[in-house]
Amino acid sequence: IINLFISGILTPTLFRDMSTSLVGDEWRRLARRLGMTRIRIEAIEHDYHEDAPYYMLLTWFKRVPRSSDKVLLLIHGLININRWDLAQDLQSIKDDKRFEQGTSSKDEQLKLFRAPFMRICQRDECIRIWKQLARELMLSNEVIQHIEQQYPSKHERCLRSLEHWALNQPRADIPCLARIIRTLGFKPLAREIENMA
Repeated sequence: IINLFISGILTPTLFRDMSTSLVGDEWRRLARRLGMTRIRIEAIEHDYHEDAPYYMLLTWFKRVPRSSDKVLLLIHGLININRWDLAQDLQSIKDDKRFEQGTSSKDEQLKLFRAPFMRICQRDECIRIWKQLARELMLSNEVIQHIEQQYPSKHERCLRSLEHWALNQPRADIPCLARIIRTLGFKPLAREIENMA
């Protein structure tokens, strides 16, 4: 029996529900996406038969490093096997949980992002395309124009765009920021930001 203390979102009940939603060999594909070896997958299948998908999720959870964002890893895994519906459900649970914990004050919110924002604004290639970054951050043209008029330096414009996003986007978090940076083609920087979460 796997003795688990699952805190937060990923509970045995959630894993049970999710495992029953996985069809055919989807659970095997998900296991591979989550970094499990074929041998381990076969062993789980051999030991647990119909319950294999459930025990695969529990086994994975136990082996992921403490510091990892397990929810995000699982969301990405589900997207990779084209189970957008399950990924969406998980994201909604995560958002609700964050909302329950109370939205912190603006200063607190910006404090969370200070380190990644500084890293981005240290990069000339990011500052150069601050407008493109602002659009990826879903800032409106009005906001972009306002920032442009208010602040003469591109460095400042880049920082203000990021701050505007952090304060006004309900789903603003570090993994989301890393995804946006990756979309713009800055893969190593995106990885660095992910590690700040």
